[in-house]
Amino acid sequence: MKLKVLFLTLIACLVAACSEDPEGNSYNGTWKLTNATVTEGPSLEYTPGVVLWTFDEDSHRLTVDNNVYTLGPENIYSGLASGVYSYTVRKADGINVLYVDGVKQGDMANTSENLVISTETHMAEGLKKVFRR
Repeated sequence: MKLKVLFLTLIACLVAACSEDPEGNSYNGTWKLTNATVTEGPSLEYTPGVVLWTFDEDSHRLTVDNNVYTLGPENIYSGLASGVYSYTVRKADGINVLYVDGVKQGDMANTSENLVISTETHMAEGLKKVFRR
């Protein structure tokens, strides 16, 4: 009986230790925009903390704190205005695609350190935004 209890306890601990995201590729948490690049355009560096995206995976809310106030490309490529948005991530052809308030924002790739959102828009072909934790 003790062996059975010990075995069940071990299984329970292993299950609790496993997460839905074993590679640490969760979107949850705060990401700082560090770079925005356009295929045939500028590569812009952002001071970490000027543009923050905070994903809450439990509520599917994205909080954006965008403190870019220029009228130039830094503003255009920085993305969403400050606010709270709903978001979903859908898989299409094996690629995660971010939708914010139902509008496609781009393909997402992430590691535990970087989040890259790639998109095509009428204003910027091959726009790639790089965020870091």
